[in-house]
Amino acid sequence: MNYIHIKENSHFRDIRYMGLVILFLFMSLLITSCGKNRIDVSDFSSVQEYNRKEVIVGTADGYIFTASALKALPDAQIKVFDSRENVYKALRSGDIDAVVDDEAIIRAIMRSDKNVKITEDYIEPSDYGFIFPKNDKGRKLSEDFSRYLSDMEKSAELKALDAKWFGSSTANKTSDEIENLPGTNGVLRLAFDSSNVPFAYYSAGNAVGYDIDLAIGFCREYGYGLVVSEVGFTEMLDGVADETYDVGCGAITITDSRKELYNFSAPSYVGGISLCSYRIETSGGGVAGNNNGFWDNAARSFYNAFVEGARYKQFFNGILVTIIISMASALLGTFLGVLLYVLRVRGHFIIGLIIRFLTWIIYGIPALLIIIALYYRYYSTFYYGGVVASVIGFTIAFAVEIYRLIRDHAEKLDDGRFEKNYRLYFSDSKRFFKELFSRSEEGLLLDYRERIVTLIKSTAVVGYVSAYDMAKTFDVIRTESFEVAMPLFVTMFAYFILIRIIAGIIKP
Repeated sequence: MNYIHIKENSHFRDIRYMGLVILFLFMSLLITSCGKNRIDVSDFSSVQEYNRKEVIVGTADGYIFTASALKALPDAQIKVFDSRENVYKALRSGDIDAVVDDEAIIRAIMRSDKNVKITEDYIEPSDYGFIFPKNDKGRKLSEDFSRYLSDMEKSAELKALDAKWFGSSTANKTSDEIENLPGTNGVLRLAFDSSNVPFAYYSAGNAVGYDIDLAIGFCREYGYGLVVSEVGFTEMLDGVADETYDVGCGAITITDSRKELYNFSAPSYVGGISLCSYRIETSGGGVAGNNNGFWDNAARSFYNAFVEGARYKQFFNGILVTIIISMASALLGTFLGVLLYVLRVRGHFIIGLIIRFLTWIIYGIPALLIIIALYYRYYSTFYYGGVVASVIGFTIAFAVEIYRLIRDHAEKLDDGRFEKNYRLYFSDSKRFFKELFSRSEEGLLLDYRERIVTLIKSTAVVGYVSAYDMAKTFDVIRTESFEVAMPLFVTMFAYFILIRIIAGIIKP
């Protein structure tokens, strides 16, 4: 009997090792595919040089850039991303060769990233303005704002504002406090997309930028208060159109089609739509394009994913959160599961029915749904609300697992007579569980270990969300970017090590 048991363990161990080998080969193939070579665009200086079928150009969804790229680059491959942030991640990781964006936005990025290179010409010129609802109030606000811009231009204040936000200095990139505005003529609701640096974004918890300065100056001049809302670009456009907001800003290109939906101010900035690429400086002082080998891409992706901006701190914070949630949920869930079983077996008949019904319900509900319900109902306003909701949710789910584990093993012994004896005759719960462990031999502890491992796998999602915003988790699929996927790969490896350690500790 022992020989057969050993052979079975050896067989399953071989299967697990084979699974690890297959997983390693799959990940290697996936990562290697990200290092494929393409055309070198490092020497391209004009828009038309990118008009080749080998070139992949990225644009952000919700803007007018996709239409402009299709028109100016009919031979190139145009790839649309869900956000401006993700299109630039794909550019840096080498998944695409170039990005179409506002010239002012590109130049703002170039100040912090010297490897971004802009073309010498525009795809097309464009003017940017503020938008207001298509009603009488919006028309009056747009006229007053246009008059304010004209006065700013005559007094050279607009030129000074341009130098402040589009110059090379980083010491003066602040805006006045919105709370100090008069508000004697009411309050304006302003919406902006924070990805439009340096027009409108958040810094140190405050709304700042070229357009924010203009909005604050206008409100001070005309006696308005101001309430700002950070939303996506499409949400901003829709919100102003349906009069949820009184004004929208952030590098909004003035087009004939948009004029039919909004009251535009006079142009607040004159620029154009440009195209940029990413160049990598080599050790010899030269420049390499996006056609680097696998190891160059891997090293750059690791730097961008973990080192740049001290992102490794956020990653390790996610690992710590996972460990805290896992250990707390395991300890509390084990205690609660044992308690539920004791109350079900030794308690009143009604209590037993209630416990059976609750465990039956909870067993069929994914733990993440319990966590989401708890978070948004009770803990969304707490600083550590997500961690608290996760501990409670996983504790409840794990407690049901422990309850079912004890019940199943007790029912297996003597066809359920062991459990019946506990219900009818045993008065000592400690004696019962000691006997249960003794008679179950290794089975109970091994099953308990498997449930611990499953718990850690479940909490890994929460830990990864802590290290990498949930809304961006799906970007791994959308961007197909090695740089975005790298934290997931490393997180998966870290959790594998953690699981092996726990499995090694809990031994028969």
